[in-house]
Amino acid sequence: MLPLRKLEDIIGADGDRFDEIKKRNRDALRDGPDWCRPEELKKSFWRYGVGAPSEPGLNVIPDEATYCDLVQYLAGRLTKKINYLEIGVSVGKSVFQHARAWSDAHMAAVDIEEISSPLREGLGVPADAQPEPWGIVQIFHQGKNPKVKCPSTLRWNTPLNSEFLYHSVDKFKEDLWKRLGDRQFNVVFSDAFHQPESILHEFAALVNNDLIDRDEFVLIWDDITENMEGALRQIASALGTLYGINRVDTALLPILGTYGGPTGKGVHRIGVITKYREGKLIA
Repeated sequence: MLPLRKLEDIIGADGDRFDEIKKRNRDALRDGPDWCRPEELKKSFWRYGVGAPSEPGLNVIPDEATYCDLVQYLAGRLTKKINYLEIGVSVGKSVFQHARAWSDAHMAAVDIEEISSPLREGLGVPADAQPEPWGIVQIFHQGKNPKVKCPSTLRWNTPLNSEFLYHSVDKFKEDLWKRLGDRQFNVVFSDAFHQPESILHEFAALVNNDLIDRDEFVLIWDDITENMEGALRQIASALGTLYGINRVDTALLPILGTYGGPTGKGVHRIGVITKYREGKLIA
Protein backbone atom coordinates (compact mmCIF):
# COMPACT_ATOMS: atom_id res chain seq x y z
CA MET A 1 0.00 0.00 0.00
CA LEU A 2 1.03 3.60 -0.59
CA PRO A 3 2.00 5.61 2.48
CA LEU A 4 -0.87 7.59 4.01
CA ARG A 5 0.53 11.01 4.83
CA LYS A 6 -0.67 13.92 6.91
CA LEU A 7 -0.93 17.47 5.64
CA GLU A 8 1.83 18.45 8.07
CA ASP A 9 4.18 15.98 6.34
CA ILE A 10 3.92 18.01 3.15
CA ILE A 11 3.78 21.53 4.54
CA GLY A 12 6.51 21.12 7.14
CA ALA A 13 7.72 24.51 8.33
CA ASP A 14 5.85 26.31 5.55
CA GLY A 15 2.67 26.70 7.56
CA ASP A 16 2.49 30.49 7.21
CA ARG A 17 2.34 30.32 3.42
CA PHE A 18 -0.29 27.59 3.55
CA ASP A 19 -2.38 29.69 5.95
CA GLU A 20 -2.19 32.63 3.53
CA ILE A 21 -3.50 30.43 0.72
CA LYS A 22 -6.26 29.09 2.92
CA LYS A 23 -7.36 32.59 3.96
CA ARG A 24 -7.38 33.78 0.35
CA ASN A 25 -9.59 30.87 -0.66
CA ARG A 26 -12.02 31.40 2.21
CA ASP A 27 -12.28 35.09 1.31
CA ALA A 28 -13.00 34.14 -2.30
CA LEU A 29 -15.77 31.75 -1.22
CA ARG A 30 -17.37 34.33 1.06
CA ASP A 31 -17.34 36.78 -1.82
CA GLY A 32 -18.48 34.14 -4.30
CA PRO A 33 -21.82 33.03 -5.74
CA ASP A 34 -24.54 30.78 -4.37
CA TRP A 35 -23.42 27.29 -5.46
CA CYS A 36 -26.61 25.45 -4.53
CA ARG A 37 -29.21 25.88 -7.26
CA PRO A 38 -31.51 22.84 -7.12
CA GLU A 39 -33.44 23.64 -10.30
CA GLU A 40 -30.23 23.91 -12.32
CA LEU A 41 -29.02 20.60 -10.89
CA LYS A 42 -32.29 18.91 -11.89
CA LYS A 43 -32.11 20.21 -15.48
CA SER A 44 -28.43 19.32 -15.93
CA PHE A 45 -26.96 16.29 -17.67
CA TRP A 46 -26.12 14.30 -14.53
CA ARG A 47 -26.79 16.79 -11.71
CA TYR A 48 -23.22 18.06 -11.98
CA GLY A 49 -22.22 14.95 -10.04
CA VAL A 50 -23.98 16.27 -6.94
CA GLY A 51 -26.29 13.82 -5.16
CA ALA A 52 -29.32 15.25 -3.36
CA PRO A 53 -27.78 14.55 0.12
CA SER A 54 -24.73 16.64 -0.86
CA GLU A 55 -26.67 19.73 -1.94
CA PRO A 56 -26.58 21.45 1.49
CA GLY A 57 -22.78 21.16 1.50
CA LEU A 58 -22.34 23.13 -1.71
CA ASN A 59 -22.28 26.45 0.14
CA VAL A 60 -20.29 25.25 3.16
CA ILE A 61 -17.12 27.25 3.81
CA PRO A 62 -14.99 24.90 5.92
CA ASP A 63 -12.52 26.03 8.57
CA GLU A 64 -10.31 23.02 7.90
CA ALA A 65 -7.87 22.70 4.98
CA THR A 66 -9.29 21.44 1.69
CA TYR A 67 -7.68 19.94 -1.37
CA CYS A 68 -8.11 23.33 -3.11
CA ASP A 69 -5.70 24.83 -0.58
CA LEU A 70 -3.28 21.96 -1.14
CA VAL A 71 -3.42 22.23 -4.95
CA GLN A 72 -2.46 25.89 -4.77
CA TYR A 73 0.26 25.22 -2.23
CA LEU A 74 1.84 22.48 -4.34
CA ALA A 75 1.47 24.54 -7.53
CA GLY A 76 3.23 27.43 -5.78
CA ARG A 77 6.41 25.35 -5.62
CA LEU A 78 6.64 25.15 -9.42
CA THR A 79 9.03 27.46 -11.24
CA LYS A 80 6.99 28.03 -14.42
CA LYS A 81 3.75 29.80 -15.19
CA ILE A 82 0.81 27.63 -14.16
CA ASN A 83 -0.83 25.55 -16.87
CA TYR A 84 -3.77 23.91 -15.11
CA LEU A 85 -6.13 21.15 -16.19
CA GLU A 86 -9.15 20.12 -14.11
CA ILE A 87 -11.10 17.00 -15.09
CA GLY A 88 -14.52 16.74 -13.46
CA VAL A 89 -15.52 20.30 -12.60
CA SER A 90 -19.00 19.77 -11.14
CA VAL A 91 -20.54 23.17 -10.27
CA GLY A 92 -17.05 24.71 -10.32
CA LYS A 93 -16.34 25.51 -6.70
CA SER A 94 -12.78 24.18 -6.93
CA VAL A 95 -11.68 25.79 -10.20
CA PHE A 96 -13.35 29.04 -9.09
CA GLN A 97 -10.95 29.33 -6.15
CA HIS A 98 -7.94 28.68 -8.38
CA ALA A 99 -9.05 31.24 -10.96
CA ARG A 100 -9.44 33.79 -8.16
CA ALA A 101 -5.90 33.01 -6.97
CA TRP A 102 -3.78 32.64 -10.13
CA SER A 103 -2.92 35.47 -12.51
CA ASP A 104 -1.64 35.12 -16.08
CA ALA A 105 -2.18 31.37 -15.98
CA HIS A 106 -3.63 29.03 -18.58
CA MET A 107 -6.60 27.09 -17.24
CA ALA A 108 -8.57 24.31 -18.91
CA ALA A 109 -11.59 22.57 -17.40
CA VAL A 110 -13.36 19.43 -18.61
CA ASP A 111 -16.82 18.24 -17.65
CA ILE A 112 -19.74 16.65 -19.47
CA GLU A 113 -21.95 19.36 -17.99
CA GLU A 114 -22.28 22.86 -19.41
CA ILE A 115 -20.56 25.51 -17.33
CA SER A 116 -22.74 26.22 -14.27
CA SER A 117 -24.37 29.60 -13.80
CA PRO A 118 -22.58 30.12 -10.43
CA LEU A 119 -19.19 29.59 -12.11
CA ARG A 120 -20.10 31.98 -14.93
CA GLU A 121 -21.10 34.61 -12.39
CA GLY A 122 -18.18 34.02 -10.04
CA LEU A 123 -15.56 34.38 -12.76
CA GLY A 124 -17.24 37.20 -14.62
CA VAL A 125 -17.79 35.38 -17.90
CA PRO A 126 -19.09 38.00 -20.36
CA ALA A 127 -22.80 37.63 -21.10
CA ASP A 128 -22.10 37.46 -24.84
CA ALA A 129 -19.49 34.68 -24.46
CA GLN A 130 -21.05 31.51 -25.81
CA PRO A 131 -19.72 27.94 -26.15
CA GLU A 132 -18.41 26.98 -29.59
CA PRO A 133 -19.77 23.56 -30.65
CA TRP A 134 -17.41 21.01 -32.15
CA GLY A 135 -17.21 17.30 -32.83
CA ILE A 136 -19.87 14.66 -33.30
CA VAL A 137 -23.02 14.59 -31.17
CA GLN A 138 -23.00 11.78 -28.60
CA ILE A 139 -26.00 9.86 -27.30
CA PHE A 140 -25.89 8.36 -23.80
CA HIS A 141 -28.38 5.62 -22.97
CA GLN A 142 -29.21 5.68 -19.28
CA GLY A 143 -32.69 4.92 -18.07
CA LYS A 144 -35.70 5.52 -20.27
CA ASN A 145 -34.63 8.85 -21.74
CA PRO A 146 -31.41 8.96 -23.82
CA LYS A 147 -29.27 12.04 -23.26
CA VAL A 148 -27.74 13.90 -26.19
CA LYS A 149 -24.42 15.73 -25.86
CA CYS A 150 -22.84 18.14 -28.33
CA PRO A 151 -19.22 18.88 -27.33
CA SER A 152 -18.39 22.57 -26.98
CA THR A 153 -15.69 24.94 -25.71
CA LEU A 154 -16.19 28.27 -23.96
CA ARG A 155 -13.24 30.71 -23.93
CA TRP A 156 -12.68 33.87 -21.92
CA ASN A 157 -10.13 35.65 -19.74
CA THR A 158 -10.58 35.72 -15.96
CA PRO A 159 -10.45 38.95 -13.93
CA LEU A 160 -6.80 38.08 -13.13
CA ASN A 161 -6.01 37.76 -16.86
CA SER A 162 -5.78 33.99 -16.99
CA GLU A 163 -6.89 32.34 -20.20
CA PHE A 164 -9.74 29.95 -19.40
CA LEU A 165 -11.14 27.22 -21.66
CA TYR A 166 -14.16 25.25 -20.45
CA HIS A 167 -14.63 22.05 -22.46
CA SER A 168 -18.11 20.58 -22.07
CA VAL A 169 -17.57 17.02 -23.31
CA ASP A 170 -17.33 13.39 -22.24
CA LYS A 171 -13.77 12.88 -21.01
CA PHE A 172 -13.59 9.53 -22.80
CA LYS A 173 -13.98 11.26 -26.17
CA GLU A 174 -10.54 11.05 -27.77
CA ASP A 175 -10.99 14.27 -29.77
CA LEU A 176 -10.97 16.17 -26.48
CA TRP A 177 -7.37 15.28 -25.72
CA LYS A 178 -6.24 16.33 -29.18
CA ARG A 179 -7.87 19.73 -28.64
CA LEU A 180 -5.85 20.12 -25.43
CA GLY A 181 -2.62 19.38 -27.28
CA ASP A 182 -1.40 22.94 -27.88
CA ARG A 183 0.38 23.06 -24.51
CA GLN A 184 1.73 20.97 -21.64
CA PHE A 185 0.13 21.08 -18.20
CA ASN A 186 2.17 21.26 -15.02
CA VAL A 187 -0.84 20.97 -12.67
CA VAL A 188 -3.57 18.38 -13.26
CA PHE A 189 -6.46 17.70 -10.88
CA SER A 190 -8.94 14.92 -11.63
CA ASP A 191 -12.24 14.36 -9.85
CA ALA A 192 -14.19 12.29 -12.36
CA PHE A 193 -15.35 8.66 -12.53
CA HIS A 194 -13.37 7.11 -9.68
CA GLN A 195 -12.32 3.75 -11.08
CA PRO A 196 -8.84 2.33 -11.85
CA GLU A 197 -9.52 2.07 -15.59
CA SER A 198 -10.68 5.69 -15.65
CA ILE A 199 -7.54 7.23 -14.16
CA LEU A 200 -5.37 4.96 -16.30
CA HIS A 201 -7.27 6.16 -19.37
CA GLU A 202 -6.71 9.78 -18.34
CA PHE A 203 -3.01 9.17 -17.84
CA ALA A 204 -2.68 7.37 -21.20
CA ALA A 205 -4.47 10.25 -22.93
CA LEU A 206 -2.19 12.80 -21.25
CA VAL A 207 0.94 10.88 -22.25
CA ASN A 208 -0.17 9.97 -25.78
CA ASN A 209 -0.94 13.61 -26.53
CA ASP A 210 2.21 14.92 -24.78
CA LEU A 211 0.18 16.99 -22.33
CA ILE A 212 2.38 16.67 -19.21
CA ASP A 213 5.22 19.10 -18.57
CA ARG A 214 8.21 16.82 -18.21
CA ASP A 215 10.31 19.32 -16.25
CA GLU A 216 7.97 19.69 -13.29
CA PHE A 217 4.43 18.70 -12.47
CA VAL A 218 1.77 18.19 -9.82
CA LEU A 219 -0.77 15.46 -10.59
CA ILE A 220 -3.67 14.83 -8.21
CA TRP A 221 -6.52 12.32 -8.35
CA ASP A 222 -9.41 12.65 -5.92
CA ASP A 223 -11.22 9.83 -4.10
CA ILE A 224 -8.54 7.16 -4.39
CA THR A 225 -10.10 3.96 -3.05
CA GLU A 226 -8.04 0.89 -2.17
CA ASN A 227 -8.77 -0.72 -5.54
CA MET A 228 -7.36 2.39 -7.27
CA GLU A 229 -4.01 2.40 -5.47
CA GLY A 230 -2.49 -0.07 -7.90
CA ALA A 231 -3.40 2.21 -10.83
CA LEU A 232 -1.81 5.16 -9.03
CA ARG A 233 1.41 3.17 -8.52
CA GLN A 234 1.39 2.20 -12.21
CA ILE A 235 1.13 5.87 -13.19
CA ALA A 236 4.03 6.89 -10.94
CA SER A 237 6.20 4.06 -12.24
CA ALA A 238 5.33 4.83 -15.87
CA LEU A 239 6.23 8.50 -15.43
CA GLY A 240 9.70 7.53 -14.29
CA THR A 241 10.18 5.11 -17.16
CA LEU A 242 8.64 7.18 -19.96
CA TYR A 243 10.25 10.48 -19.03
CA GLY A 244 13.51 9.19 -17.56
CA ILE A 245 12.76 10.71 -14.17
CA ASN A 246 14.93 9.51 -11.31
CA ARG A 247 12.58 10.68 -8.59
CA VAL A 248 8.76 10.78 -8.70
CA ASP A 249 7.15 11.41 -5.32
CA THR A 250 3.83 9.71 -4.59
CA ALA A 251 1.57 9.85 -1.54
CA LEU A 252 -1.98 9.38 -0.34
CA LEU A 253 -3.49 12.11 1.80
CA PRO A 254 -6.82 12.40 3.69
CA ILE A 255 -8.26 15.90 3.27
CA LEU A 256 -11.60 17.67 2.92
CA GLY A 257 -13.08 18.33 -0.51
CA THR A 258 -14.78 21.50 -1.72
CA TYR A 259 -18.11 20.74 -0.04
CA GLY A 260 -16.49 20.86 3.38
CA GLY A 261 -18.07 19.25 6.40
CA PRO A 262 -17.24 18.86 10.09
CA THR A 263 -13.90 17.39 11.10
CA GLY A 264 -13.72 13.70 10.30
CA LYS A 265 -16.58 13.85 7.79
CA GLY A 266 -16.44 14.61 4.10
CA VAL A 267 -12.78 13.57 4.05
CA HIS A 268 -11.39 12.43 0.71
CA ARG A 269 -8.31 10.31 0.02
CA ILE A 270 -6.37 12.02 -2.72
CA GLY A 271 -3.41 10.61 -4.62
CA VAL A 272 -0.56 13.04 -5.24
CA ILE A 273 2.31 12.57 -7.71
CA THR A 274 4.92 15.30 -8.08
CA LYS A 275 8.18 16.14 -9.75
CA TYR A 276 9.86 19.37 -8.74
CA ARG A 277 13.00 20.98 -10.09
CA GLU A 278 14.02 21.59 -6.51
CA GLY A 279 12.85 19.86 -3.35
CA LYS A 280 10.41 17.02 -2.92
CA LEU A 281 6.81 16.35 -1.97
CA ILE A 282 7.37 15.38 1.64
CA ALA A 283 8.91 18.22 3.63
